[in-house]
Amino acid sequence: MGHEIATSASGLLAMTHAVGVTREMVDRQYTACVSKVLLGPQKTMRWGVPEGTRDEHGELIHDDIVMADALLAEADMLEWTLHSPTIIIPPTDPLEEMSHF
Repeated sequence: MGHEIATSASGLLAMTHAVGVTREMVDRQYTACVSKVLLGPQKTMRWGVPEGTRDEHGELIHDDIVMADALLAEADMLEWTLHSPTIIIPPTDPLEEMSHF
């Protein structure tokens, strides 16, 4: 499982880099992220970058990368199967319409 996680993380970093997200941006968001486990039987955990958090240069730090990673992790645990048979619709011949001219 560790290898799968490493491979997924490597792929995710490659994907985020392709859309302009740098490793520094990812590290900054994860470093600023905090968590809190709420009281109660559910042991609900809240986490994210606190509103208004700024880095050493005074720039706001968001948690959009962290949230996207969490959503991808949840989606990865879903069973992705079709619950109906595949249907192939045969295409119409576009030249057939012109054959009557």
